[in-house]
Amino acid sequence: MHYNCLSRLSAPLIPCTPFIVLFIGRTGSSFFCDALHQHLWIQSLPEEMERLRVAGKESQTQWLTDFYMHNSRPALARGFKTKLWDVLDLPYFASFLINNNIRVIRLTRANTLRAAISTIRSHELHKRIGFWNSTDPTVRLAPTQLDFTQLDELIRNRERAHKQLSEFLATTDPRHILSISHEELTCNFQNTMRRTGRFLRTPIFHRIADRSRYQKMTRFIYERQWQTSTSLWTIMPTPSMHQ
Repeated sequence: MHYNCLSRLSAPLIPCTPFIVLFIGRTGSSFFCDALHQHLWIQSLPEEMERLRVAGKESQTQWLTDFYMHNSRPALARGFKTKLWDVLDLPYFASFLINNNIRVIRLTRANTLRAAISTIRSHELHKRIGFWNSTDPTVRLAPTQLDFTQLDELIRNRERAHKQLSEFLATTDPRHILSISHEELTCNFQNTMRRTGRFLRTPIFHRIADRSRYQKMTRFIYERQWQTSTSLWTIMPTPSMHQ
């Protein structure tokens, strides 16, 4: 068990930092949250609000309380990721975050065009293999012909979602918000994770649970670059992994 080392620590001296990752699709949330979860002392879960949509808003609110208030799993930071449109009771959700001092990590992407193209390609990938993301270098999508009407609609949808998220966070203490762009995450991964660690009050590069998995993930960030011109993943030269 990753958290055995905490058994000798006094919980009051090392309080758990609650956090949530708010994002719009294709901003690197899966990679980011998986990287967080590799830390021995961070519990980072996937999109639980999406999973509980069918069960209703009462199930979502109960899960929030159980996860943050009644969670016996030792951790220095605990959170999950969600899109706003998967939350069925936004007023309650907003007050819950504020009243419980839950820190917000907001994932963004400056290049809206690439994000929209990534959305199109992710649907093609899901149709082919059943997953929205893949780190398998043998999984390559063929070139595709873009529908510019669809592309324009996706861009407008992203702009609306970005505005909604900004309005949702308007009443949140700015000191409790950390904004990370997709560009920062992919181009300056290590510094971004260090900044995240300071925000979560957790030493991010100590006690990595699976070093080989972390190195594989970091290598993947360097090797796979999205090429807008052809809508294909292209293998780029890999810089040295030595620090």
